This record gives sequence, C-alpha cells and structure tokens, in this order.
Amino acid sequence: SSTTESSITSVGKTNAGNAKHLIVLVNGLWGRAKHWKTVENELQRVLDSSSTVVHASKVNQLFQTYAGIDVCGSALADEVKQVAQQDRYDKISFVGHSMGGLIARNAIGKLYHADDEELILGHLEPCHFVTLATPHVGFVPTYEDVPLVHWIRGTVPSALGEVVLDRGVPWLTSIMMGESGKQFFLRDGDVPILYSMALDPYISALKRFKTRTCYGNRSGDHLVGWCNSSLRSREEIEYIQQDIGREMNTACTGVVREDPLHYAWAHPEVTSSHSPSSDTSCAMHELQNRARENLKSVGW
Repeated sequence: SSTTESSITSVGKTNAGNAKHLIVLVNGLWGRAKHWKTVENELQRVLDSSSTVVHASKVNQLFQTYAGIDVCGSALADEVKQVAQQDRYDKISFVGHSMGGLIARNAIGKLYHADDEELILGHLEPCHFVTLATPHVGFVPTYEDVPLVHWIRGTVPSALGEVVLDRGVPWLTSIMMGESGKQFFLRDGDVPILYSMALDPYISALKRFKTRTCYGNRSGDHLVGWCNSSLRSREEIEYIQQDIGREMNTACTGVVREDPLHYAWAHPEVTSSHSPSSDTSCAMHELQNRARENLKSVGW
C-alpha cells in the first residue's frame, strides 16, 4: 500500500483548528509513512474528521529503522512533541506495525512523566495503543518466535541447526540490520532493551491507555509467530486441526492458530528434541517469559 507524504500532511491541515484526537501511525522495519495509505483511508472513512487527525510518522524511514529501537523511539517521541504543539490536541492514540509497535512502546516510555497523573506530555489523554504483528518479546531461534527459522531447524540435523540457525541467524541479522538486528535477538547486552521495555517507565506508560490491543496474523506470517505478537505462550493458543476444513476454521472465535509452516505450531512432543541447547538460550528464553508476563499484566 502507498500514498504520498503530502496527502498525509493534508489530512492534518484539513482538520486543523477543530482536531482533538491525534492518532499516530508508526511503520516497522524498512517502512515508510506512505505505506499506511489503506489504514489511513479506512480511519478517515469511519472517524469524525472534525475531531480527529491521523498522522503517519515521518521519522524512522527505510534504513533509518536499523539504528535501534531506542534511537527510533527517541526520534518518534521528539516528533510527537512537535506535532502535538501544532494544534489543540487533548487525546492521543498509537498504531504500530511490526517493529513500529516496539518503537511506539519505547516512545511512550520516554514521553511518560509520573507527575503528569493520567496524561502524556502534560495535556494528552492516552486513549488506544494498538500493535499489528509486533515481535513484543524478541526472538530466540530455538523456540517458535520465528516460524520460518524454527521450521528450517527442524528439517536439518540438530548439530547443524544449532550452529547455522541458533548462532548464525542472530549474527547475520545484526550484520544486515545493525543495532536493531541485535535487539531483535536479545543480543544487545546483559539486559536487552526488549526486556527493559517490559519494566517501568514503559509499563506505567502502557497502563495509562484506556485500551491496549495486540493483533497477530492468523496465518502466513513466517517471521513473527503468534506467541510473540499476541503475548501468549503456545499452550494458551488453541490448535486448529489442518484437516477439519475451512468452514470450521472460519467459525472459530477467539485466539486460534493455523500456519502453513505446520512445524512451527507442532505439539510439544514433536518439538521437544529441539529445546534450548545452551545456557545463553535458556537465559534469553527466561527473559522473554518474564517480559511477556509483565506486558500481559497491564491487560490487552
């Protein structure tokens, strides 16, 4: 999906003077503001344009997203401060896609001040915080965080899988994606930023929003598994048998799981032989679990 940055700017100009609610759209890795066209158009269709401004963030574009979640979060926080001064806003919401959800979580932590009671920047009421396919707790290759990697690992000999995937993928990602790549795989220090972001002030900032919603792709997302994007453990996600037919699948409600990479959602007895193979992996998985529980505690 695409749009021009000028059209995004014009949304704000059209509503200037009467706008009250600022909705900030945050792109993910390699993303750009213009990628929000479809979402922007739908929001304009259903929302009152006299009281709402949709702003697709213009910072952290393309390769700038390699700088790290913290650097991108600071840039977004600065942008929000500037935009919030341009009109009479009294409410704010965020929608983040993939890495954009992490950037938004980082930014609100930096915009948070305990003395502001229930507000952000002293005058904005936090309304809705929405993430779309966001890898909230990062990736550990030995688990189901990245369905594609986990599936490949299950098709090669165990020793080769450990060397090539468990160690090679995080290293290659850090080379290709810079600091962001290290942070995705929790290789950015003894206390990874994704774990730090499950503590205060980031958790307190999340609590201030009236609603928090995390969406995960029902199928076809081979990079961000449901456990990650929906902040649930594998045991909490209902399993859909692949042979029961589309009709029954579509009738299911609540959180379900179905994925073309069947191995990624295999039952525990199938994946038990691929449990963490090092103390480092175990430690990172423990950090993931603690981060997930902290994030779940605020309610989604």
